[in-house]
Amino acid sequence: MEMAEEFIEVLVPAAVTSNRRFTNAPRTINLSGKVIGIIDNRKPNYDIFLVRLLELLGQRFEFAKIVQVRKGETETGKALAAADINKLAAECNIVLNGICD
Repeated sequence: MEMAEEFIEVLVPAAVTSNRRFTNAPRTINLSGKVIGIIDNRKPNYDIFLVRLLELLGQRFEFAKIVQVRKGETETGKALAAADINKLAAECNIVLNGICD
């Protein structure tokens, strides 16, 4: 009796990657005269942190304007709304984003 050959296909679960290079945005040393964007993610105590951060930065720099956007109250895990991203991109020289819990 002849045995039939059986083959097992082995799949590699690795994704195909690309070697794209990114460069960092140039650093801004002096924030005076700049429009600063702030993203408030509505995490507990982040608003307290932002007030203190802006107070400390305001002692060192004179901002032209501060643009603040806020995620919706229940959207802390969701991406920022496209309209808010566009607003920050159009109006701001620098955008600060962070997380506090």
